[in-house]
Amino acid sequence: MEQQSGGAKRNFADRYASGLKASVHNNAIAYGFSIVITAALAILQASRDTAGILEVLTFAGGAVFAFTLVEAFVYLVLQNRLEEESTEVRLLGSVFSFLSIALALAAVFAIERLLNGLPAWPVGGFLATLIYVCVLALEFSVAERLRGQQ
Repeated sequence: MEQQSGGAKRNFADRYASGLKASVHNNAIAYGFSIVITAALAILQASRDTAGILEVLTFAGGAVFAFTLVEAFVYLVLQNRLEEESTEVRLLGSVFSFLSIALALAAVFAIERLLNGLPAWPVGGFLATLIYVCVLALEFSVAERLRGQQ
């Protein structure tokens, strides 16, 4: 059964492609962060005994603190520059997200090796979040630049 969209009929393949594009567009950033924060916690946990509530809470606190700092910076310093990226830029930028994920996890791995005990947890959560968000912004900048060259 065909549907009308703006006067043109769309077949199943077109509707599916549109839905897939929307799904990727709406979930790419959160999906990448979910991978980062879950894997960061696993990296810190891997060489230790079972994490206690204190370790988990300090890890989450470090992540929340990093995100809050970035949010405050964006609001206070960049509020006059707040424009949404186009769908194309977000899709292209998300293609590069393996870099932000890899760099965030590499930093957590380094922290896991350098710090012992409780300090590794909040620092790991903080760095995983900060690096992912900041490198992702760089990836979107590169995507916008590449998109502008077409």
